[in-house]
Amino acid sequence: MGFLDGVRDLFPHEVQLAPWTGQNAYGEATFGDALTYRAKIEQGVDLARAGLGDRSIVPRYKVFIGEAVQVDPRDQLTLDTAFGERDDSGTFTAPLATIKMVTPVYDEREQVCTIIYCG
Repeated sequence: MGFLDGVRDLFPHEVQLAPWTGQNAYGEATFGDALTYRAKIEQGVDLARAGLGDRSIVPRYKVFIGEAVQVDPRDQLTLDTAFGERDDSGTFTAPLATIKMVTPVYDEREQVCTIIYCG
């Protein structure tokens, strides 16, 4: 029995992670096929300072992927639609998140899950 089998209910969301593959002739990022992972997403706010004494609220997501995944900050992370916004038809769309930092989590033997911090 793997780590995720014992705690599957703790990861109620789905995220898609498309690996960064490079740039096209116009300098735009290119991505491979997205893979879907079970995840837990925590939403909050982060206090950022734009200048001396100038403060602004910046949205922040902490994404716990329930398995060992190698993530490059240039990869494209699409969050669950529950964290998106309504489009013109009233349907929620899945938001893209900017990856700021990735932390692997280990047990005594191996990596068991991955935490992605997004801005």
